[in-house]
Amino acid sequence: MKPIIYIIIFFFFFFIGCQKYLEKKPDQSLVIPKTFEDYNSLLEANNVFQSVYPYLPDQGCDDYYLDSSYFLTLSPTNRASYIWERDIYKGLNISDWSRVYSTIYIANIVLDGINRINITNSGDLEQKNNLIGRALFIRSFGHFTIEEGWGQPYNPTSSSKDLGIPLKLTTNLSEKSTRASVKEVFDQILSDLKLSASLLPTTTQNANYPTKATAYGMLARVCLTMHDFVQAGKYADSSLQINNTLVDYNTLSASSNSPFIANSRVFSEALYASSLASSPITLTNQRIDTFLFNSYTSNDLRKLLFFRLNTTNNTYSFKGIYANNFANGPAIDEMYLVRAECYARYGNTASAMKDLNDLLKTRWRKNTNGTTTYVNQTAISSNEALIKILTERRKELCFRGLRWMDLRRLNQEPQFAITIKRIVSGVTYTLAPNDPKYALPIPPDEIQLSGLVQNPR
Repeated sequence: MKPIIYIIIFFFFFFIGCQKYLEKKPDQSLVIPKTFEDYNSLLEANNVFQSVYPYLPDQGCDDYYLDSSYFLTLSPTNRASYIWERDIYKGLNISDWSRVYSTIYIANIVLDGINRINITNSGDLEQKNNLIGRALFIRSFGHFTIEEGWGQPYNPTSSSKDLGIPLKLTTNLSEKSTRASVKEVFDQILSDLKLSASLLPTTTQNANYPTKATAYGMLARVCLTMHDFVQAGKYADSSLQINNTLVDYNTLSASSNSPFIANSRVFSEALYASSLASSPITLTNQRIDTFLFNSYTSNDLRKLLFFRLNTTNNTYSFKGIYANNFANGPAIDEMYLVRAECYARYGNTASAMKDLNDLLKTRWRKNTNGTTTYVNQTAISSNEALIKILTERRKELCFRGLRWMDLRRLNQEPQFAITIKRIVSGVTYTLAPNDPKYALPIPPDEIQLSGLVQNPR
């Protein structure tokens, strides 16, 4: 059954790109899942689920720049998104939006249909709960990634009025698509993740499967985005209570072009093996932001493990991927940084700096006798701790699909708001803090099909 299901899913969602998820209904008569194995096959379609995260949002972030000559070779959409033009699509269709809604649809197939299977023993119940937990995680993960690209940024004072994204919670594609409020979107994401965490197992043999630590990690990420630092810290702690093992970067090969990938396995600190969809702006052609690169000291092994020297022009590109593409699932190092940030924000400076130092000492070069060159950082106030933690957050989590999210949330704090600049062929482009362009325009074909309200630009 698995090959049949896989072929049908792949055919409908990747070869019939013009049949949009939001408004066009696939012919479900082609395959009717009937067993746990069938539903498991739906959720194991790696080419569907493991390239779910859209690339367009992070093309607008500040961790990289492009040479002007390379910029001119890009498609109109990619040129426009790089310099934050009002119209980034230029009449072209992209798959970022529809790809994620396709995964949400498949998760809904599982959630809608699995209750029809009779439970005859405890093993069946465990399998059913695992599948429901995975489907809920995938649906919430998909809604969150679309919201952080195309919905308005979460603002605690206006989230009930700001426009979010369409929520898709069933397989009924005849429903009229409307944009939920940002609050409604986040409420649904939290609800799905909390139930997912209660159903998922603590451990799994397959890195493609989420666990309780994964669900808690996503809850921490979502709550951080909501400026709910108390809950974000608690969920990060819950994730770390299950899995807090960091890798000593001294054990990795700095000369390797893929130092974090061994035997085609996902790096062990990743809590979920999702990755960013392939971007036309490739790893090879991205140039690392000079300020970011220079922020790493000589004994910081991330400088060697994350970046590759381009000898032809003395620039640097990124090589620190966790999987076969940019990783964006929750990870253990991210949880240390989330918990540290939350400690700092509610005044626990000592615990904040302990988490930061526990992370960084695994990233620093050791002497030949095995002693570390790392010296613990200190802070005399919670605000100083917060500044240091956010500095290290950018350095540790670069190219993880998180920078755009961080810009959207941190720009709401004057202390951390920044203006991004691009220079192309001598022309300077800027993106100011809280600019409406921090919400990407909904694809025009979706507007035409569903009548959704477009984002202001």
